[in-house]
Amino acid sequence: MRARILRDHMLAGVTIVDPATTYIDASVRIAADVTILQNCWLSGATEVGPGATIGPGSTLRNSRVEAGATVWQSTVEDSTICENAHLGPYAHVRGRSLIGPECHVGNYAEVNRSTLGRGVKMHHFSYLGDAMVGDEANIAAGVITCNYDGVNKNPTVIGARAFVGCDTMLVAPVEMGEGAQTGAGTVLNRDLGPGMRAVGVPARVLGPRSGDHGTD
Repeated sequence: MRARILRDHMLAGVTIVDPATTYIDASVRIAADVTILQNCWLSGATEVGPGATIGPGSTLRNSRVEAGATVWQSTVEDSTICENAHLGPYAHVRGRSLIGPECHVGNYAEVNRSTLGRGVKMHHFSYLGDAMVGDEANIAAGVITCNYDGVNKNPTVIGARAFVGCDTMLVAPVEMGEGAQTGAGTVLNRDLGPGMRAVGVPARVLGPRSGDHGTD
């Protein structure tokens, strides 16, 4: 039965590089021109759009991967990866999260119960839980949303084009405004207004952000 499922997909225009290591449930829907590399497992109500690339070593469960997206050595559970987004390697998206168009979620990054807007960069070693992230925001290495206070899960809002510096801790509930910036190692435990900069433990506001700080 597994071989028949794979054969039907390949005859419909799906490229499956190594059928011997590819596992696809009968309930999975895959468009033409999708490439599935070695050691992949697609299960449940999963859908993959045209031109997407899955794997190697990826797991999709009850998830949607839209046209042109790449899931590279990563796990997606009950979530959506939008068109032309890039996930991985070694990323984990779960909890009905949405990774917006043209986002990049990189190695050892985890997204849980969160929405990332268009073009968000979250390259490495970070965790976003119960977060709403605006378009083109930058989430640097080591950023954590401290979303659980021991009783409740609390939300974090990060505005469009915000720059969250390395090792920033966002103590929820908290909001960073559009274009706001935190310095490396900041513990942000109060709201930060649009275009403002904050540094320190706990954070103190320095004033308006200036200059072009890039996206890395």
